[in-house]
Amino acid sequence: MPAMSHLKSLQTQLRGLKSSTLDDQENSVGYPCQRLLEFANPHPGRSYSARRESLLEIHISDLAIPEAGFSRPKITRISVFAVLYDLYRNWVSTSHSHKNTAIMPFNPAKDIPDLSGKVIFITGGPFHRFVLYWSFAQAYHLSAGTAGIGKAVVFALATFNPTRIYFTGRNSAAGAAVIAEAQKLHSSLSSSSSSLIFIQCDLSSSRESIRTALADKFDSSRLDIFIANAGIMAVPEGLTAEGFEVQFGTNYLGQAVLLRLLRPIMLRTAQGGSQVRFVAVSSFGHTMAPPSGIEFDRLRVPDAGTKWQRYGQSKLADILLAKGMAKRYPQITSVSVHPGLVRTELGGRAERSGFLMMMESLRWTPLYKSPEKGAHNLLWAATSAKLESGKYYEPVGQTPGKPNSYSGMAAICDDEELADRLWDWTEEELNGLDLL
Repeated sequence: MPAMSHLKSLQTQLRGLKSSTLDDQENSVGYPCQRLLEFANPHPGRSYSARRESLLEIHISDLAIPEAGFSRPKITRISVFAVLYDLYRNWVSTSHSHKNTAIMPFNPAKDIPDLSGKVIFITGGPFHRFVLYWSFAQAYHLSAGTAGIGKAVVFALATFNPTRIYFTGRNSAAGAAVIAEAQKLHSSLSSSSSSLIFIQCDLSSSRESIRTALADKFDSSRLDIFIANAGIMAVPEGLTAEGFEVQFGTNYLGQAVLLRLLRPIMLRTAQGGSQVRFVAVSSFGHTMAPPSGIEFDRLRVPDAGTKWQRYGQSKLADILLAKGMAKRYPQITSVSVHPGLVRTELGGRAERSGFLMMMESLRWTPLYKSPEKGAHNLLWAATSAKLESGKYYEPVGQTPGKPNSYSGMAAICDDEELADRLWDWTEEELNGLDLL
């Protein structure tokens, strides 16, 4: 059966699937791991088509995912299909051929325009090492501006002559190392150049601390591109400095503080005729959000729901933030993106599980992209003219299908009432924050 036909068949099966359990949790982790490894490391002479078909033949019952808070593993329709489909898309997008696929070829060297005169701001996470993001069988490696995708984005954009790139992270030594490496790679960046500026900033700290960090280093009168790339995933329960659940506070509220501070500068830049861009880096993990989407009455509860629900809630909020920006500030093109599967060093504070370790064992196989290729969707969203404000994009430049078929976007993302409520909550929460 052709690959896409097989996927459609699986889609039909999964539509009727509510949930399933397996008694042997160890087997539910080990068996698909074995099959995926066989796919990624075939016997010599085995064709690409055969490898792809082997992956797609994994039975849905083999992909039961242990979820925190449950004694037995559970699977859901959308997460299982996403595993198969995203692995398929990732494999195709990293192969030499794009024939008969919906994957958009993207070559940063050819497709990114000249950025002369542009000022760019890229946020980084609270760890100087790479933070690993997991959405069931998908790994989302989002980083500080000092490693992984963040570092790859900085290096790629620096090639196209922007006036300045600001990037944030918690570790000043890592920031200095990025600047030094960039200067070696790009002869135009002299040791005395102010083209790259590191801002030491922890998004889990207080809003005043974030403001102070920004005010001390951000001295530009314009801002053309803001990439909200920071985040954490599945960390132990905890609170930010201001008492918010740590994943929501870091992944969403910290970004919202920066956006509120920088938005007036972005609007002034847009008034001058520049194509101003806001890119919120989310993930397919937003589909793990609680049924209500955002639990407003529990945002200060450190153990509300499971760690994956808390993560999903924060990633859903990022999507809704971009939609809210598009609705209220049409002068700024605002989108959210999912990076895909990306190979990098495992770091951060994500709690370990059998499934996490299973997927970690695959990260050096061809199923994963390099950080440079993992940055493509962010780079495309930040620079392409072929996108629509308010949309959510999968790699590279693809909009998801309809909800309840395969989709990288949950139906709740189109809930205008929820989006408006989050926007109003955020505006009220940040009311009184002094602008720059």
